Amino acid sequence: MIINKFFRNLFVSHLRELKLIWIFSIITFVLYMLINNGWQKHPDSYDYTQGIDAIFQNKPWYDPDIALRPGAVYLSLPFAFIFDNVNSVGLHNLVLYFLFGPLFFLYSYRIVPDRQIALYSTLLLITSFPILYWGLAILNDLGGWFFLILSIYMTIKLNDNNFPIRQLVYSALILGFAVIYKPTVLPAAVFFTLV
Repeated sequence: MIINKFFRNLFVSHLRELKLIWIFSIITFVLYMLINNGWQKHPDSYDYTQGIDAIFQNKPWYDPDIALRPGAVYLSLPFAFIFDNVNSVGLHNLVLYFLFGPLFFLYSYRIVPDRQIALYSTLLLITSFPILYWGLAILNDLGGWFFLILSIYMTIKLNDNNFPIRQLVYSALILGFAVIYKPTVLPAAVFFTLV
């Protein structure tokens, strides 16, 4: 229901901006794949792809620390039925990348109610080095960033709805989901205590 309301608000009132964000995302992704000759791999990329094998084949995890932050591994499993492990983690991050732009636009527009500033800040973010280097790579980072921004956006929106407890719980659960991706977002829980 929350996701449905999120996308209804996005599509109805921000269709022009959404088209531009997705066009820039597509162009950026194509250039990213051409420049890198495929998915960008880092030294710990193998840990995530091997985590899928550990689940499917009941093997021990190559890096047991990945089992403590398995967000990308578990949410890449549906893609792993069709694609190899590298492509399944990459496609998982690609889905998050295409959702990240509209989410950040709404977040920016909520903070600075100027469509042009929100759009330019979103375009700057989705084409920035950290998003491309760590976000679209075979890593866990983009999921943590996405769910952290979603949680903060929902917490800011609580003020509009007179702080319903249910929505605060949803926002906290989404932050918990971000921690499953990247435990380093855990200090964001301080944001909830301030609310």
